[in-house]
Amino acid sequence: MEEVRAITVHSQSNIDAPGFVVTPTGLVVNGQPTFDEWEQCGKALQLADEAIQWARGDHLNYGESTWGEMYSQYLDDGLSYTTLAHYKWVSKEVQFCRRRQNLSWSHHEEVASLKVPEQDMWLDRAEQGNDGTPWKRQRLRDEIRKWKQERDRPQAHQLTARGPRLIVAQAEDMPQVASESVDLIVTSPPYNMGDDYWPMGGEGRIERGDGIGYGDHMAEGDYQLWQLDCLQELYRVAKQGASLFYNHKVRIRQGEMIHPLDWLRVGTNPWTLRQEIIWDRGSTHNHSASLFWPHDERIYWMTKGRPTLPSRPIGLSTIWAFHGPVAGTWHPAPFSDQLPRCCIEAVGRDGIVVLDPFAGSCTTLKAALSYGYDAIGVDVSREYLTRAAEENGWMMPSES
Repeated sequence: MEEVRAITVHSQSNIDAPGFVVTPTGLVVNGQPTFDEWEQCGKALQLADEAIQWARGDHLNYGESTWGEMYSQYLDDGLSYTTLAHYKWVSKEVQFCRRRQNLSWSHHEEVASLKVPEQDMWLDRAEQGNDGTPWKRQRLRDEIRKWKQERDRPQAHQLTARGPRLIVAQAEDMPQVASESVDLIVTSPPYNMGDDYWPMGGEGRIERGDGIGYGDHMAEGDYQLWQLDCLQELYRVAKQGASLFYNHKVRIRQGEMIHPLDWLRVGTNPWTLRQEIIWDRGSTHNHSASLFWPHDERIYWMTKGRPTLPSRPIGLSTIWAFHGPVAGTWHPAPFSDQLPRCCIEAVGRDGIVVLDPFAGSCTTLKAALSYGYDAIGVDVSREYLTRAAEENGWMMPSES
């Protein structure tokens, strides 16, 4: 008979849980354990479950640092890349010597994004708790959130008062922005929808007049060449490792689809096309009875070489579901506030400069400032930049 390999469950105090043995296929009960022994075993199993999260993270970090191997064997076992990346990140950020045995893995997860002294401060507070009883994870999360709000409020106020740098210029020619000076670009160019009756600003089918500053009725070939000129200029001002999030959509002209990849894949686009994100807007106004309703837009994540990323996982999927901007805004084609926020939260880190070369109503800039980052807004329309400056108390736009 084949010998059964078994691992005896140990509790945190390293005391055996009599009567229970963990095997590769389940829990074996020997004899008639008491209630106290059963309860002790349950606590030991909970500790073992948390220990395996740490162990997997440590194992992945060692594999990466030694051989560059990270996920392959675990993915075969059905664990998702996102889960594994999270284990790896928490285990890397919270060093082994600073982990608290009296706190769960989830407690440590809450402090992993903090600096080392701040991690220790909050783990100490959670461990001491109230009258010797450690805080629950939710209490730790709430306390850290309140602390961050207090910590960030003076800085956010100062940056908002100063405001972004606003420049009247064209996206394809921005000499006022220094080469290799920008870390993150979040933007959406005009879609070249034509100046006929198209819905803009959530107000139904209205005449667009002069488009959205640039005019929006170019010959399609000229439009695509212009977009490539813009991408080359953005590449110039971007630092090595910078990210560009470029929002556009699939359009229909004379019954035929025009896709943003038609020009993003052209060799004169210097950016590395990293991923395509689908934005599910949930609704649309510019639909035809003879077509499926286009609820989606596209966001292309492009990078200047290998991206410079924060130590935390990105933590977002490639499908984003939120509505577009509310009706009644003064700009004819404003951003949804959540779009730049998702981009900034994904790759933002201390000290970055954020640029929107089609700034419009400056939604991207407001989002960047709220996170404590410096921001630059470029737009061909002085009217748009001036109105945004007046609304937010910023310095007025300049030509240089």
